[in-house]
Amino acid sequence: MKLKITQLSPGDWQAYRDIRLEALKSDPLAFGGTYEEECEKTEAQWRSFMANMWFALADDNVVGMIGLLRDTGFTGGHRAHLISMWVKPAYRGQGIGKQLVQYLQELAKTCSILKFYLHVTSTQEAAITLYESVGFKKVGVLKRHTRDENNYYDTYLMEWHAK
Repeated sequence: MKLKITQLSPGDWQAYRDIRLEALKSDPLAFGGTYEEECEKTEAQWRSFMANMWFALADDNVVGMIGLLRDTGFTGGHRAHLISMWVKPAYRGQGIGKQLVQYLQELAKTCSILKFYLHVTSTQEAAITLYESVGFKKVGVLKRHTRDENNYYDTYLMEWHAK
């Protein structure tokens, strides 16, 4: 399998929409939005948000995604939030998620980003293990932060510092 990590052009907004909606159906606790909410997004909204996303392509098929939202304002832009990391279930266990995170870590160094933050639901043990393997540390817990139809779950706040 040949893997490539890249941004997609705004003209490929449907590929982003499709993987995002698949991710929301497959792992709804991993994201802030819901499938129903995001089905309502317009083409312009999908195109706009793509500027913050990178995609893993396996043999030219989109199989994973990750996003970065840079803090601007008074911080001078040295912090960013890692968001929307997801790999299709059929491609998990092959290191794609780790490659996506490491890609953004390397990108951070070239963009003067010194720190990444992320939120991860406490039930996502594989994701937590992945983030810890690339240097993220748990720095806080948001109690009962994530909810599905019947339950509340804690969310960990994790951070990574560039060296």
